[in-house]
Amino acid sequence: MLDLDHFKSVNDQFGHKTGDDVLKSIAETLLGRVRETDIVARLGGDEFGIILPRVDGERAIVVADGIVQAVRDQTARSAELQIVVTASVGIAMFDGQSSTQILAAADLAMYEAKTGGRDRFSRCG
Repeated sequence: MLDLDHFKSVNDQFGHKTGDDVLKSIAETLLGRVRETDIVARLGGDEFGIILPRVDGERAIVVADGIVQAVRDQTARSAELQIVVTASVGIAMFDGQSSTQILAAADLAMYEAKTGGRDRFSRCG
């Protein structure tokens, strides 16, 4: 689970059209960081879900760290504006849980990343 940090301020400062452009740019960045077999989906607002089939915990951490860095290093563009954004990422493993439990665990881990200072990832458990 990925949430853009302080994204409301982008919409407030630059408008919703610019916010939409930034979201599209971030989506492209996410798609560039995962395999063809992985799934990236916008869950709503500024939250994205990423499913990495057949990935262990160590690899999930490597991917999450790479995504956090890629979002931080990327400058989202909208018209002539350049907007720097960061992301908080929560990692949860399937481990025989239901989809609802996995989503809740990833959401909790994401909020731990936010509480820990944002622009980082956290793993549930």
